[in-house]
Amino acid sequence: MNISSSKHSFYVYFVLLLISFLATASAVNVKKISTMNILLPICAHTTCKPVFAKVTGEGGCFDWYPENPNLLSIHKIRKPTDNSDCYSKVLISPLTTNVNEITYLIARDKDSNEEFKVKVGFAELYKLSIEKNFDLMNVGELFELHVQAHDKRGNLFTSLEGWSFNWKITVGADKAELIKLSSFGNKKIGPKRTEIEKKTHSDIIAVRGHSVGKITIGVDILEPGLKDTQTQERDLYFVEPFKIVPRELYMLP
Repeated sequence: MNISSSKHSFYVYFVLLLISFLATASAVNVKKISTMNILLPICAHTTCKPVFAKVTGEGGCFDWYPENPNLLSIHKIRKPTDNSDCYSKVLISPLTTNVNEITYLIARDKDSNEEFKVKVGFAELYKLSIEKNFDLMNVGELFELHVQAHDKRGNLFTSLEGWSFNWKITVGADKAELIKLSSFGNKKIGPKRTEIEKKTHSDIIAVRGHSVGKITIGVDILEPGLKDTQTQERDLYFVEPFKIVPRELYMLP
């Protein structure tokens, strides 16, 4: 074996290994925020509950604060693995009813003093729809459905967590059932949705089909002052799960 060639191969392997290690280490320490733009719905009615949006930070020791505390409420959340002065996530909710307001949520890394500014806008609710990722579903399987909400310009709101809804099957109620996700534990949807589902529905529901056919699902918002919001129903189709049935096996004599 050529000794020179062997040394060269080892050198190339060592360099590639070092590059891979540095890239991995760099990726671990990359600081990032889950979203940099948030649109929150507002409600002028005095008994309307606030909507909450979750923002998370990774790769740093973050503290959070609103640029204008008169417009934005924040609730810091610390994971069990966080340091005492670090917060991995924050829940924000609007304090204003002015659609023309724009503010920022500031996330500051305490080690580097680097700041991230999350833009937060506010708008009135215009219409509701049901998130449409699929039309066909297998009988017996469980699927999640989410409410989507838009403003007059068609912009999609970031979150509806905190508001109460009424999900219903308007056609084909004998073919499927609606199931609250809180029945599977609050880790799935969080404590705020779990609390809402003690009385009504949250913005997320599960559906399970019992037989083949079509159903129509609708959803209404129950918040005071918003009950006249435009809504859209959605058709879903349940089919039998696809199965591969092997043919009879023949053996040669």
